[in-house]
Amino acid sequence: MDQVDDRRAEGDDLDRLRARVARLEAREEVLDCFREYLYALDGGRVDDLLDVFTEDVTFEAVNFPPGSGETVARAGREALAGLYGRYPASIRRHHAANTSVEVGEGGDTAELSSYYLTTGAYELAGGLYEGTFRRDGGRWRIARWRVTSQWGWRLREERPPYLADPLDRGTMRGGRPAAGC
Repeated sequence: MDQVDDRRAEGDDLDRLRARVARLEAREEVLDCFREYLYALDGGRVDDLLDVFTEDVTFEAVNFPPGSGETVARAGREALAGLYGRYPASIRRHHAANTSVEVGEGGDTAELSSYYLTTGAYELAGGLYEGTFRRDGGRWRIARWRVTSQWGWRLREERPPYLADPLDRGTMRGGRPAAGC
């Protein structure tokens, strides 16, 4: 192999490395957007919550309210304001697990799926988040979002819950994530 071939091979390796780093950075930015969704949802910060969605977002909540068998569908960020505005900050917390992100070939879209668990006073529910993320306005936003409620139960109690503090009470950053959002 001559020097030209060596440089070409090094250039190819460098190009592959750059592409891999770009995909990893995109994946982390998508996860940051997803975490901001969860923190804003639990903190009742509707404006911050709406900002994680594109203007033309497509939204579906399957089996919502949980156990109803109904599907709520909305198109556009403004339509979500009415939906999320009805659920102010509460003692519910949304937890995500087994989150998977696949960045698209061009690096401008990504698919996410994640189990979720929602805890609240005397209730527990779970299901699946699925979405398409897109680069928009210099950051990643959710362009298509489906929340599927798959299971849950409620217990009735006479006493108030023992952990009913809002998300921002007693926290270092006002109930916001440490970084990335």
